[in-house]
Amino acid sequence: MRDREIFERFLREEEGIKESWRIFEIFEEERRKWQEELARLKEDRKIIQETVDALALRAIEIQEEIKQAQEALQEREERLIEEALPSIEAMHLHSVEVIGKGGKIIKAKPARDYYPEAYVARLFRELEELSGEKGLKERVLDLELENAKLKVELRDLLNEPQEPEETPSS
Repeated sequence: MRDREIFERFLREEEGIKESWRIFEIFEEERRKWQEELARLKEDRKIIQETVDALALRAIEIQEEIKQAQEALQEREERLIEEALPSIEAMHLHSVEVIGKGGKIIKAKPARDYYPEAYVARLFRELEELSGEKGLKERVLDLELENAKLKVELRDLLNEPQEPEETPSS
């Protein structure tokens, strides 16, 4: 469409053009405008590419932070469970008192492992502390959310229409 406008301008001014340098001047002016627009588009593309590169780098950094936070959280959970487990396993009851016929109290060996109530309560407290460690979990979730936002922004930037990188021939 732009070519048609240039040609129509040329036809309008044709009668007034007495010298060939006027024709050259019209086309040179349009060529200059085209070169300026091309330079602006190249600069815009360069800025977009730099932004995409920076976002991609930030996305990689965030993925690494997420991975490290998840590993730290997993290690902490495992450590807390390993610390609590031996103390609980070692404390099961070796004998129980059972009331037999006639109201007589008999000591017996339990068929299953039973644990004293105090130890079970301590285990639940430790597990609640473990599940209460929301700081790392929240950090991981925040990083995953930021990563998702960066991926969307990166996708949007990559999906913008690309302008051709042609150079005008003189």
